[in-house]
Amino acid sequence: MNVTDSNTITEAVPAERVHQVPLGKIDAGSRIRQVDDAWARIVADSFVEVDQLQPIDLMQRPDGILLLIDGKHRLRAAELLGWEHIRAHIRDLNSETVRLRQIDANLIRRELNPLDRAAFLAARKDVYEALYPETKNGAQGGKGGKTNETVKFAFSKDAAEKTGLSRSTIEKAVWLDEHLTPLAKDKIQGTAHANKQSALMALARLDDEAQIKVVDLITREKKPAKTVKEAQNIVLGVRQQRSQREVNCDRLVALWVKSDAATQADFLSFIAGAKLPKGWEVTSAS
Repeated sequence: MNVTDSNTITEAVPAERVHQVPLGKIDAGSRIRQVDDAWARIVADSFVEVDQLQPIDLMQRPDGILLLIDGKHRLRAAELLGWEHIRAHIRDLNSETVRLRQIDANLIRRELNPLDRAAFLAARKDVYEALYPETKNGAQGGKGGKTNETVKFAFSKDAAEKTGLSRSTIEKAVWLDEHLTPLAKDKIQGTAHANKQSALMALARLDDEAQIKVVDLITREKKPAKTVKEAQNIVLGVRQQRSQREVNCDRLVALWVKSDAATQADFLSFIAGAKLPKGWEVTSAS
């Protein structure tokens, strides 16, 4: 390690040593999900009360820049407080391993909606296959049923062990991310629809053009469709399912029209003593 600063590292040191690192030397890198400033402010408040108890994790690049592995919200909290330095561990890891740790940290520590979880798990699959290319190649075919099956599910098995999620959840999430169009994901992000797994799965089953039309209907400012299903029915030209009350009402009206005056009079006499909905009035048959 050769970070040069009056308050930081000047020599090789054990990996677990905690360093006071200048914020200006840290590169947060590309992140799958943006920082939640509301959460960062809560972290900042805890820093004020009890200081920074958990160091962030960094990796030093050859150019001397320190790449953030884990601790984006702690870093943002330090920025909000106007700190010049932050406590950090500096790890010796390759870029793929760093990325895997970043993703797992988010999957384990933060509550994710289904759309975010799908994005993280799809990204984890890409990184895992970069670290273990034989997994990706082996999953495409080859001889030996048992061996091939083991290779095929290597990612979901590893992800399940690391995150505590079931393999079924992981495989569905990856499928979801792969089948939602980038534009649909971008428009839904941050809306209530991103929290509804079944609705997202239904959207992902549509072709790209239909997805965009559905998303436009549920995210438009004026009279948006309330659900993905409602928007999907509009796009596909499917008639909305009528309530049982509407069906029953139509049947009564049809019977009324077909009935003679005496039958209508008997019916009115029957309901005269019944408790009717507010605003309803019973009149004699004409």
